[in-house]
Amino acid sequence: MPTPRSLPRSIRTIDNVRAAAFAVCFAVIGLHLHDRGFGVVAWACAALHFLAWPQAAKAIIGWAGDPRRAEARLIALDSFMLGAWVPALGFSPWLAFPLVVAPALNGMGYRGPKGFARSLAASAAGALAGVLA
Repeated sequence: MPTPRSLPRSIRTIDNVRAAAFAVCFAVIGLHLHDRGFGVVAWACAALHFLAWPQAAKAIIGWAGDPRRAEARLIALDSFMLGAWVPALGFSPWLAFPLVVAPALNGMGYRGPKGFARSLAASAAGALAGVLA
């Protein structure tokens, strides 16, 4: 397993940004959950996704044989999971926009236009899964 220092700098940066950004998401979405009176299940899902997932993603990258490929897949998975929050939060535009655009920009920064398109498609699939759930 690669040590954190042996991982490419771009991956270490994405991991650190993911952890910080998801913590902020937890705070902002937590305000929405509180304001709308969501129950303990929504809070547990939010805590698992926004606080525990970034740590799990970091571990996955550390175990991966090809950290760059694993990171590209995790960015798409981030997009899917964040997209699933959009219908769960009632399609609130002020929450939906950053939940879709932020991972798409991350995909753009990491893999160019192909990463941007992949992230948007994953967000749309996540939103559809959220609607159907």
